[in-house]
Amino acid sequence: PAPLKNQKTMAFQTLNINGRIRMNSRVMNENGREGWTMETYIDKNQEKGNHYNYSRSSKNFELTKGGNFAFLNDNRHIPIEQRLNARLAELNFHYYKEDSKNAPYSCVDIIVGGDHDRMCELAKNYGNITSWARDNYNFFADKFGEDNIISFCVHMDETTPHAHVLIVPTALRKQRGRVKSGEQRKAKEVISFKA
Repeated sequence: PAPLKNQKTMAFQTLNINGRIRMNSRVMNENGREGWTMETYIDKNQEKGNHYNYSRSSKNFELTKGGNFAFLNDNRHIPIEQRLNARLAELNFHYYKEDSKNAPYSCVDIIVGGDHDRMCELAKNYGNITSWARDNYNFFADKFGEDNIISFCVHMDETTPHAHVLIVPTALRKQRGRVKSGEQRKAKEVISFKA
């Protein structure tokens, strides 16, 4: 039913969560807008359903460790693929063979968005959209650990502002195998989508 006169409709937030065995370069470059030019925007808009706006590309930003703000077109931006590979190396994770039937998800790609009108209203003011982004960043940092947030990019150049979050899912697992007498099993951080 239609809302009553002077009654505000409720805004909503959405999450689209995809576990991925491997994160492909195309998706990571799109999330970080790495190397995008005006020609890239023109090419992207040739695909049905795409509505990218080059004139708003300079407003795209990311939150980095500590919830720090940085524009995506900043020359200090570290490519997402480089960050992902560094975190996987820290965890001593090696991809399974291409045809493996039991390969774990090594990353989770999450799109955070919401009601079109509300998101556009937030995007009119950097303070508001940054506050929304920081609240979401803090939620993911609490849930998955800040070290596991590979990227948190906010796209202002599409029809509805939204964020792309790339996370490495980890869990603490007790060490397997024999342990010397008097020692305890150590917990090790490992890739674990299920946990």
